[in-house]
Amino acid sequence: MIDWIIRRIEGRVPAIDSPIGRLPVVSDLNLDGLDIPQADLDELFAVDTAAWQEEADKTEEFYSVFGDRLPRRCAASSRHCATASRRPADLSFETARPRRDVVAPPRSRRGRAVSGRRPGRSKLGT
Repeated sequence: MIDWIIRRIEGRVPAIDSPIGRLPVVSDLNLDGLDIPQADLDELFAVDTAAWQEEADKTEEFYSVFGDRLPRRCAASSRHCATASRRPADLSFETARPRRDVVAPPRSRRGRAVSGRRPGRSKLGT
C-alpha cells in the first residue's frame, strides 16, 4: 500500500472515487509474494455505504455535544464525510473510472522537486 501511495503522490497511478475517499485500483497494488484470493481483495476494498453513513451520523451527533467550542475544521470535515457518504459511487473496480488528478510537488525551473528550504540551511535553521 505504501508503494501505491508514493506512486499516487508522484502521479504515476490513478485512484477510484468512493464515498470514503479515493481507493487504489487493485491491479496497481504491489502484491508480489502474496497469495491473496480475488474474493478477499474484493471484500477488503468493498465499502459498506450504509455503515459509513451511520458512523458519519454518530460523529455529527457526538460533535454536537461541543457546540461552539468545536473547531471549525472538525465540523467541516465531519459535514464533508457525511455528505460524501450519502453520494452514490460505483465501487466496481472493473467499471469505475480512475482519477489521475494528482497534485504534484512544486518543481524548480530545472525540473527538480522544491523542498521549501533555502540551500545551505539545516532543517533547524542553523
